[in-house]
Amino acid sequence: MARAPLYAAAVLIATLMVQSAGAVVKGDERVLVVLATSGSRPYTVAEVERTVGQAANYFDNASFGKVKLQIDVTPWLAAFTGNPGCGGTTNRSLEGVVAPARVAAGRAGFDTARYDDIVYAIADSHCGFHGATWGHEVMLTRQPNLQL
Repeated sequence: MARAPLYAAAVLIATLMVQSAGAVVKGDERVLVVLATSGSRPYTVAEVERTVGQAANYFDNASFGKVKLQIDVTPWLAAFTGNPGCGGTTNRSLEGVVAPARVAAGRAGFDTARYDDIVYAIADSHCGFHGATWGHEVMLTRQPNLQL
């Protein structure tokens, strides 16, 4: 079994739990995981689906059935012509990194406006961090997994 070295599910969990001040997450939460690349596919769609399935089970159990994650995972989408970079320290700079991935998802038939949360898994970004979150969006620079 291959070692999954990334922390995306933890970021996903943190994003879903840190909603607007005082809000309690209940019911169905629609999540889209966008796999975006400039060419390489460092992990499989099946690996990501397994990980997000485990995250969904965790939420179901931890919330005593009150939170159900409905998660869609895109196939690998050609979103970048080269290394997308890492953005900066502001939401605007991160938005610039994921914008091509959002466009690629739309071209593939995934309407990001229909989801409560969006996770962008960016292949080969070579950033010094594992991910960042802002609003209801997450940018991951490593393979999604449940380990911390």
